[in-house]
Amino acid sequence: MRNIDLETLELSRLLAAIAQHAASPAGAEGCLARRPLLQRSAVESELLRVVEARAASEEERAPLGSFPDIRPILGSARTEGFILEAERCLEVVSILAVVRQMQAWLRHRSAGKPRLLAASQSLYTLPALSELLDRCLDPDGGLRDDASPELRRIRRRLRTLRSGLEARLGRLLQKSAHETTFADQFVTVRNGRFVVPVRASAASNLPGIVQDRSSSGETIFVEPLSSVEDNNQLLLAVREELEEEARILAAITQEIGRNADALGTNLETLIDLDGLFARVAFARVHDGICPRISDREISLVQARHPLLVMTSRTVTPVDIALAEDIDLLVITGPNTGGKSVALKTLGISALMVQCGIPILAAPESRIPLFDKVFTDIGDQQNVADDLSTFSGHVKNLGEILSDATAASLVLLDEPGTGTDPEDGAALAKVILDELSHRGARTLATTHFQTVKVAALSHPRTRVAAVDFHSETFAPKYRLIYDSIGPSLGLVMARRLGLPSLLIQQAEEERSEGTADLSAALEKLEIQRRKLESEVSDTVAERRKFKTQRSEQERLVAELQEKKQRKWSEELGAARRFAEELRREGRKLLDEAKNNPAQFAKPLMDLAREQRKSIVVATKRHASPPEKESAPAEQPKIGDQVRIRSNGLVGELLELHGDRARIARGKIRLDVASDQLEKISGIAPAGKVASGGGGFRVQRATLRSDNEDLASAIELQLVGERVRPALDRLDKFLDNQALESRECVRVVHGHGTGALRRAIHEQLAISPHVDHFTEAPPHQGGSGATLVYLRG
Repeated sequence: MRNIDLETLELSRLLAAIAQHAASPAGAEGCLARRPLLQRSAVESELLRVVEARAASEEERAPLGSFPDIRPILGSARTEGFILEAERCLEVVSILAVVRQMQAWLRHRSAGKPRLLAASQSLYTLPALSELLDRCLDPDGGLRDDASPELRRIRRRLRTLRSGLEARLGRLLQKSAHETTFADQFVTVRNGRFVVPVRASAASNLPGIVQDRSSSGETIFVEPLSSVEDNNQLLLAVREELEEEARILAAITQEIGRNADALGTNLETLIDLDGLFARVAFARVHDGICPRISDREISLVQARHPLLVMTSRTVTPVDIALAEDIDLLVITGPNTGGKSVALKTLGISALMVQCGIPILAAPESRIPLFDKVFTDIGDQQNVADDLSTFSGHVKNLGEILSDATAASLVLLDEPGTGTDPEDGAALAKVILDELSHRGARTLATTHFQTVKVAALSHPRTRVAAVDFHSETFAPKYRLIYDSIGPSLGLVMARRLGLPSLLIQQAEEERSEGTADLSAALEKLEIQRRKLESEVSDTVAERRKFKTQRSEQERLVAELQEKKQRKWSEELGAARRFAEELRREGRKLLDEAKNNPAQFAKPLMDLAREQRKSIVVATKRHASPPEKESAPAEQPKIGDQVRIRSNGLVGELLELHGDRARIARGKIRLDVASDQLEKISGIAPAGKVASGGGGFRVQRATLRSDNEDLASAIELQLVGERVRPALDRLDKFLDNQALESRECVRVVHGHGTGALRRAIHEQLAISPHVDHFTEAPPHQGGSGATLVYLRG
């Protein structure tokens, strides 16, 4: 792509803004160097990398701190005989530390993200080199004493020599403290040798070698003769230290050189990742998205120009659409702004996509790839080349026409301007027609009426007008498709203060055809605004109706849920009632074993009645009625009442607030008063024989059995204890009687015979059992019992 087009669309400014999000100077440099990709696979892969990186860094940002650019170091390390300084080697340590952190982070978050996983596989931790550098280098950029045994020995000797010299010269100063020979009481170093400060006037008082003097000349720094030999030894030891350090650094440099290729790959990967996460940060700040790549269709929805957004001004999004069968979009409207913004928004968005940068638009946006993006926007005047504005435009248009293809995007801002209007309009028409004939996707703005009319009649061209406020003429930055906007040149001139007389004369100077066309366009614009207002009102009404309908549906659903909850509560109460009734009844049966037949049958008939009512309630719960029945009359003492939750009928004996007591024969039930309803036409419940005494069940509730025995015709009790086995037997018989079974089998095994005897005793008093007998051999013999139930 041409640099002039990239600069016109200000790609470099955008890349500079993205580079500010980079963690390192090398990463920022990589951001600035990005250029549009042309291969679809490469662009789609780059956008997918952005998507993966954004998802991976949503909870925790990538640990990409600032890292040095070690390319010069690697070049030096490859050179035979070159020795790197310790500070430069420390930069390699920094790179390897970032590599370890990033590799661990990427591997932890690259599940289902193949492109991030590939990046982690391009990072090499180089453990041997890392160990060598960590062992030899200290954090300040020097060599550690442990870098080698020889360096440790030399530095130990140096410390001994230095401390000895300092101590000896210190004693000399203290011994002569009362004299005027010394200028100060400290030991210092000059030319690598330990010296003492001596007054220049007393230099003859201390035999020795002068190593330096002060800037004033009043103090000289003397190495006493007594310390010359120790200083010589110190200098030799320092030389040995330097030689050993050079040998160690040479070995380190050689090892860096051997790993230069891997280190170079590490650096390239880190720079690439830094640029990638800089693009992610830019997208996160400005709500950028990665659009779908289409074949030809352009559909930018709610697109915003990123450079306008970064000015912190309010930016009105624009919709830019070219269907697959449309090559040219002609944008019209007054000189109030908006047309050029639309062109530049499409242009910069196209470049961003091909640079792998998320665009500022709605997620449903689609855009194709272009081999070139051509622009003719703004003043093309060039004084150096002796080109006028018109000449500059024509020269640029000539270059565009020589290179534009069906895969190109061409953005033209008022082609044909700068010369005679008729000539300019004719030139604009033939240029746009040629670009459309080639199939290039073209956006052009114009004020020429003949170009507007020609665009209306062209089969592969669409027109759009930039919307504006009818009273203030301020732009709305919104494109109204299939509409031609008036240029309003004379209207704008009047608003900008040009004398009215001149405006009137200009209106009279316009040709009759031009005036008629302008009047027609003005009428069309008025009609369009009227229709748009009506459509807006219709849409608002529809939205209001939809909201009301949603609210009605919500209320109906809420009412249905309340009904469902009420039925569930009633059914649960019925089941709890049945369970407590059966539990209390079984307790009473145990007490009435002496006269079971008289006492048990009425009670079991009552339980059977309640179980049947549960089935009815369950069906009612599954298929709730559409309308609720009218409220029943409130019952009084002595009335016949029914319990709503289970259908049990009885006589109301007492009312105490929210509790009530009813009687069914000699059975007394304590229930919630809001569960009662008065009934008429039913005789009082019959008496229940009790063998000389009545009994009472308080606060009984009904519960259906959870154990699925109803579907079985055989009950296995082998190995169970007597009490649990009898409980299971009772439940089993209850369910089988409810299912109208004629015969069932109870398997109890042989064992000691205790379980068999207990089961037979229970069967003898059960109201469900007509008779029972030992099973035939082929059905278990004496280890099982056949039970025949009453009809």
